[in-house]
Amino acid sequence: MRQINAFGFSQEEFISLIESSVKKALKNQQSSPDKAEWFDLDELCQYLPDRPAKSTLYLKLSQGKIPGHKKGKKWFFYKNDIDEWLKDGRLKTVLEIEEESEQHLSKI
Repeated sequence: MRQINAFGFSQEEFISLIESSVKKALKNQQSSPDKAEWFDLDELCQYLPDRPAKSTLYLKLSQGKIPGHKKGKKWFFYKNDIDEWLKDGRLKTVLEIEEESEQHLSKI
């Protein structure tokens, strides 16, 4: 006589279901590793929230204000670098500034 668990499956069916679920999850994880996503200058113009003109980006690149990679005459941008650059421009809240001040003063 087959033993049926609370889910209505026999032990063999339940183990098989778990194994297939784990295999499927591992396959999905391996097929979509953290792929590097790159932008060219036009794509970066569309990606940035303020949709700057190319000339604005060229100016910021010449000033070293935007992280980028130049290959020949073309610029390329790694999405993660751009995301970090955008986050770095975030203004701190008053509470964050006060907490940093307190931490700094406590070291003195």
